[in-house]
Amino acid sequence: MGIVMNRAQFIDATEPFLNRAFDGSYRRYPKQYDKVFDVETARPSRFEEDYVVAGLGLAVEKPEGTAITYDNGEIAYRVRFVHKTYGLAFAITEELEEDSETLRVGSMMSADLGRSMVETEEIVAADVLNRAETSGYVGGDGQVLLSTAHPLAGGGTFSNKLSSPADLSEASLEQLVIQMKRAKDERGKPIVLRATQIVVAPENVFNATRILKSTMQPGNNYNDPNALRVTGLVPTEAFEMTRLTLTDAYFIKTDAPRGLLFKRRRPVTRGVEADFETGNTRFKATSRFSVGFVDPRCCYGSLGV
Repeated sequence: MGIVMNRAQFIDATEPFLNRAFDGSYRRYPKQYDKVFDVETARPSRFEEDYVVAGLGLAVEKPEGTAITYDNGEIAYRVRFVHKTYGLAFAITEELEEDSETLRVGSMMSADLGRSMVETEEIVAADVLNRAETSGYVGGDGQVLLSTAHPLAGGGTFSNKLSSPADLSEASLEQLVIQMKRAKDERGKPIVLRATQIVVAPENVFNATRILKSTMQPGNNYNDPNALRVTGLVPTEAFEMTRLTLTDAYFIKTDAPRGLLFKRRRPVTRGVEADFETGNTRFKATSRFSVGFVDPRCCYGSLGV
């Protein structure tokens, strides 16, 4: 009498093939979000809070023999990251299993599921920039990512966008760099921000390359140097983020701490099980993470016109 394979043995035999197909697809494509967002492991909780601190003001003159002046720091505002679960599944029918199509069809579907999980992470992250001026998607200070009215804890506001929207050009980049160099902290003290990345959509990458890599001023016949390149205030290469849906948008990412964050609560996990009623074999993948920004000084930009 031949050996009869039960359902558990069947799953044990096929699961490694499905997992390999999934892993090969999920790991094959180079990540983009982790080049723009700071990726960190989230704390083991449903949500976690980050915050921006309003530190001390400027030092004041201390006349001889008088007491020193004291000041108080405080938390300017908090940002809550709620970790969401993302998942997808497919089923292989009992009939496909009977026709010995499980490995062929299952491997194809597992590989496609891996791509789906990759795209989900990329799109959710890119949407933080896609919604940089979308009402309702606000940060801890009550403003959208790009705003002319970010409030300061010590009074007043600051802007991390152009006062008049403009397409990507040498002049518009220079104006954003000037705004970045004039940045102040929550108590109004000047701070030094450095541009670490120019992020653009595919439609803008060629224009950005001409602007950033040209040794002379791009777009004219004068012998003027390219000031952006000579000063070294911006990177000489643009980073193409293919999931940006705002084709004219461009962003200067800075080295402001606690900026664009991708908090991974749980990495991608997979599971295979049999369904008694239908006879199907089901394969699923899930992950849990949250994405957002804390300090809007992390990003200066324009959505174009």
